[in-house]
Amino acid sequence: MRVLNSFAAIATLLALVAPLTAQQVRIKGATPSDVVRAVNNELSSQGFKLEDSSSHEARFALDRGLVSQNRGSVVRAVPVVVELHLRFRQKADSVLEVNADEEVVGARGQGSMEFRTPVRSNAERQSMQQLLELVKNDLEARAQKQ
Repeated sequence: MRVLNSFAAIATLLALVAPLTAQQVRIKGATPSDVVRAVNNELSSQGFKLEDSSSHEARFALDRGLVSQNRGSVVRAVPVVVELHLRFRQKADSVLEVNADEEVVGARGQGSMEFRTPVRSNAERQSMQQLLELVKNDLEARAQKQ
């Protein structure tokens, strides 16, 4: 009985922790610039803009405009941006590991007023994973044609 309870506790913990990890794919034959171009092609129609990229990471942003925030008894409008962060790690055999996570940023660049909230909804995480899988399939199909 004790083993069963321990197993249930571990299963519950894993179910809670799994959605908090970054989304990830491994793409054979891709470079970070290939991934950035492919993600940009997919997201630009949704309003995302590439803000920064290097061989190790990239950041895309979607301006959500002014959003009302309740701060005690005061309601004020705060500029909000959704940031998509990609991190790249080259593995053996020409495999590129790509990790993605998203966060909502309010009052970006305004010092102590700025706040960041990681996106934790399962729907958003599934959407990020689908994006990564789409990019992976596209890039690997292109590599096979060459």
